[in-house]
Amino acid sequence: MEVTQKLYSVKLTYEELKILDGKVNEEAQKIIEIAKMEAGFGFELHVMNEILAKAVETGRLTWRLKQIRSCPYCDKKRTYHTYTRSTPYHSKGDLNYNRPYYYGGIAFNEGFFTIKGVGDMCIECCKLHHVIERLVDYIWDHDLKIEVQENDHRPTKYLKDSVYVCQECGTETAESKMVWKPAVFQGWYPAACPHCGSEKVEKTEKAEFILNPELLPEVELIRKDLGFNEHTKGTIRFFKNRSMPYVFTVLADSPFGEGTIIRFHTEKKQYTNGSWSDETVFDRVAKILEAAGYERKEFLI
Repeated sequence: MEVTQKLYSVKLTYEELKILDGKVNEEAQKIIEIAKMEAGFGFELHVMNEILAKAVETGRLTWRLKQIRSCPYCDKKRTYHTYTRSTPYHSKGDLNYNRPYYYGGIAFNEGFFTIKGVGDMCIECCKLHHVIERLVDYIWDHDLKIEVQENDHRPTKYLKDSVYVCQECGTETAESKMVWKPAVFQGWYPAACPHCGSEKVEKTEKAEFILNPELLPEVELIRKDLGFNEHTKGTIRFFKNRSMPYVFTVLADSPFGEGTIIRFHTEKKQYTNGSWSDETVFDRVAKILEAAGYERKEFLI
């Protein structure tokens, strides 16, 4: 009969974990490595170190507002609403255990599933400690490959670019360089291999990181040019595709609707003309793109 060893579990401080570093099994060592990473971030709120460690693991920093039952960083304790009047079954002011009390809170790095009432902290503590701003600044200052969700503090420096594999030719391609096609209802999707044209493509668990296209010099130059040129005032819009954040379009507004003047793809370094003719704007934008190494193509995407 095979004899198995009994396993024990215990909670240790970081200083106690350091004593065991390199002397334990593989699974226990993983926990120690995570603890070392969190300690290296150096935030005084331990939850901020945990949030950043999770962001490093997933490649994304996200957050959402939600209702929470309590906050571990202030006096917001788990409680219930009280009865507003007396009845034969309870007195006014007694706790109504059928009506939990919720506070405005925030949860970081949640997935598709969320637990009601559970979050990382209340909104007031998040603002008091500048949690979002400090996390974003740390990611920027240490050049961490993490995609940060849109916020009012600083834009993300990197975008996470999923990798697809072609079942026909076996080539792995970043999502930004795939052949995209219109979806049935709205938007676009990566539909085919750019090498052999096969639509038998599958998303892998791999990912690359690309510089946020909005931070590219040519994009900033175009935005400035369109914003400060008198001939474009009130008639030209600069639009980023939400499905493909590396595709930008210069649109013209008119009494007859809007039309595309020029569209360009920052990852493929290509641009094409649209259906709307405005040679002045087209030439100015094309000049900036060609100086950055872009090529003109008949079709884009």
